[in-house]
Amino acid sequence: MTTAAALASMGHQVTCIDKDRYRIDTLNKCDLPFYEPGLESLVRTGLNTGRLQFYYSLEAAVKQSELIMICVGTPLNVRGEVDLSALFLVIKELRELDLKDKIIVIKSTVPVGTTAKIAEIFAADHREKGPVFIGNNPEFLREGSAVTDFFQPDRIVIGCREKRVEEALKQLYAGFDCPLIVTDPTSAEMIKYAANSFLALRISFANELANLCDLLDIDVKPVLRGMGLDKRIGLNYLQPGIGFGGSCLPKDLTGLIGICRRHNYPAELLTAVQSVNENQPEFLVNKVKREIRKPLEGSKLALLGLAFKPNTDDIRSAPALKLIEYFSVLNLKVWAYDPAVKVLPEEYLEKVVMSENIPAALEGAKAAVIATDWPEFKNLPWNKLKNLMADPLIVDGRNILEPEVMGEYGIKYLGMGRKNGVRFCGH
Repeated sequence: MTTAAALASMGHQVTCIDKDRYRIDTLNKCDLPFYEPGLESLVRTGLNTGRLQFYYSLEAAVKQSELIMICVGTPLNVRGEVDLSALFLVIKELRELDLKDKIIVIKSTVPVGTTAKIAEIFAADHREKGPVFIGNNPEFLREGSAVTDFFQPDRIVIGCREKRVEEALKQLYAGFDCPLIVTDPTSAEMIKYAANSFLALRISFANELANLCDLLDIDVKPVLRGMGLDKRIGLNYLQPGIGFGGSCLPKDLTGLIGICRRHNYPAELLTAVQSVNENQPEFLVNKVKREIRKPLEGSKLALLGLAFKPNTDDIRSAPALKLIEYFSVLNLKVWAYDPAVKVLPEEYLEKVVMSENIPAALEGAKAAVIATDWPEFKNLPWNKLKNLMADPLIVDGRNILEPEVMGEYGIKYLGMGRKNGVRFCGH
């Protein structure tokens, strides 16, 4: 969606195809199925100018296009392997059409070697139907900042073996002031997995360090800042919390581990990163169990944030969902609030009450847990809101509040690796 609307805003003629007719109809009314800052305006402009359209017919769209981007989902299956069924379904449908001299670009995140396999499939059709040119162009858009990321990319990666694909993609992205990496398709595929897995590694490292700082009564914040200001390291993605979620980092980390295993490589570092992330929510739960006023069972707990990150309504692999499971086992009454997430999957409906606002979630709660670093949570008048709670206890899973400030408010504060000695005035 973001890629299509942004390319249309650059002057390209873009047609989006989806098998879901209801979704196509709603998109043509500029009714987006998810929340992404700035995207609705782009889509509306594209529809109004006629440069962006949503359509059902793959054949009609292909006929009028020079370049075809495949952007289907590649989730993990029940075995933890990358599911390419949607991708190869599109390939099957495309092979039935006249693709002579067309360029097909794989935008989806796919295991190393997938683009080459697709090129082989079309090469087999070459004699009868004419040449088709295949490339790979991984996307690096973050949910919550996808529009900004598109227009201000760190780099653009083009994976291809034919000059025609390279020139077409260079023309498509003409005007961007960033490094352009032209490489072979397998390297392009690996770049995407390598980038997301390294980001996952940095987050898990920060979490491991925060857990150790908790044990040593050290404030992790100056530790990470002092480390990250080293130009060789940097500060990005060194924010401890309750783990990473979403549709990219967990999936791509698992996907790269799967690639390693298929080649009999142990991937010890990658599996450790995954293990740290899976266990991280439990560290917050243990803080709640230890610090909440007894009796624990039946107590009300406010859960602030459900999305895996701010500025999105995506709850896929969100750590908050893991917290709900833990709190349900402890028989805590969880009241949740999120600015963007208004509905949870059916399996959570009996485990959590969705609050219409923050005061409703905090009213009578023995503890407030911050699970998503929405800016509005940081700027709340906590000195007043604490009076709504049965006990002024905040367990900050994202370290967005300052222990000293909460202590001045008379609020007992527990962060992830934040120094205990300054967390509560008078203690």
